[in-house]
Amino acid sequence: MKKLIAKIILTLGLILILTPSAKPQEELDSLFIIGKDILELFGQMTELTDEQEIDYGDRIAAQFNQQVTITSQDQSKVERIGNKISGYVTRSVIPYKFRVIETDEVNAFSMAGGNIWVTTGLLNTVETDDELAFVIAHEISHEDKKHNMRRVQILFRAKEFGGEEAEYFTMIAQNLATMPFAKYQEFEADEWGAYLMHKAGYDTKGALDFFEKLSKLGSDEGEKDLGYIFRTHPFTKDRISNLKKYIKNNL
Repeated sequence: MKKLIAKIILTLGLILILTPSAKPQEELDSLFIIGKDILELFGQMTELTDEQEIDYGDRIAAQFNQQVTITSQDQSKVERIGNKISGYVTRSVIPYKFRVIETDEVNAFSMAGGNIWVTTGLLNTVETDDELAFVIAHEISHEDKKHNMRRVQILFRAKEFGGEEAEYFTMIAQNLATMPFAKYQEFEADEWGAYLMHKAGYDTKGALDFFEKLSKLGSDEGEKDLGYIFRTHPFTKDRISNLKKYIKNNL
């Protein structure tokens, strides 16, 4: 089993490392769709239990919390919205923990085990509960769709090899966690996030309003200098377009 896992991780690593950037966009997209399917197969074969994910995720979160400044600003609002949305998830066994980080950076992110953070910069940027609800729902979706678990899972399983070999596979696993597969996960989290906020009674227009706001903040200016396929997030304009279609056809 360990040899099979090693071969799968190595294959995925080589796909990412050896793919020439000059390939047409269509070929690259097809290649990474195949890579995503292989990664998902690997994920299903070596999936962590809910208990393992929660334990591992909470330990990582505890270390992370020591490196940032946690504040009580708007904590009750974040928890109120987050708890309302998490009432509609499919993985109800996951206990969600919401925290606010004191920083001007406009950001929100999540880790395995239901750990979610939003920054004061983001809280000062959103204008409505609907906008904030989408951001929180998006992060909840990364957990509900097992995106967070898959990242921890690869690292967790890689450590089982032991010794220097573990360090090698962990390095590849970390690359996989931030390479183009995340593009598809971001689209999925956008769509599922819109669904969850809608079920919780929030207006999905807040999702589109947030992306428009994000675009005006200048994020797209920085995106112009990066190759699309090598970004960890899709372009904001593409996320807006995709989300509009999803909302129109499904909600």
